[in-house]
Amino acid sequence: MDKLIDKARTIIDTKERERFYQNINRIIHSEKTPLLFLWRQHQIHAKNKRIQWKPRGNSTIMLTEMSLK
Repeated sequence: MDKLIDKARTIIDTKERERFYQNINRIIHSEKTPLLFLWRQHQIHAKNKRIQWKPRGNSTIMLTEMSLK
């Protein structure tokens, strides 16, 4: 999918680019993709040296996973 989107970005002709994006949309819906993430917010974390904690990959912050040294 990334390669198709990258290719679409290189098409100069507006009508041709629109058709290309419509085809990408058809592919997405025909494969019944449950989720398609096009953007993800970057997470920035700061902590005190006295706190033991490791960020999770799903962006949630669980206070129960934190402890004091």
